[in-house]
Amino acid sequence: MIPEEMRLDDIMTVLRIRGFEVEDLRLPGTTAPEADSMRRWLGARRAHGPYSMSILLYVEGTRYQTRRERQVHGGMKYETSVDSGELRIYAIGWLPRDSEPVVREMNALRQDLHERFDRLPARR
Repeated sequence: MIPEEMRLDDIMTVLRIRGFEVEDLRLPGTTAPEADSMRRWLGARRAHGPYSMSILLYVEGTRYQTRRERQVHGGMKYETSVDSGELRIYAIGWLPRDSEPVVREMNALRQDLHERFDRLPARR
């Protein structure tokens, strides 16, 4: 998966759908765009009973080029370079007095992101 702003928007959208208020924390040293990487912090918060459930996410992406080879009828081979990458999301959550809802929410978030990113077409 190519790390780009659209993927960050996807993560924020999934959090909002799950009822969280999301903030791009824009910490120094993590927002300067680099050609081959992404590093961003997101904060998410929502009410849970009398308390507030919070999740802190660190999104880290690396972009690279890969070669795609295909063979057409007649034996001709074509090689093309395509953009690719890796996206990692680290998360920690907390809720006073009870960790079980946080664990359930993290698992649901992981599932929702997995389903959303699985449907992304490969770039050609």
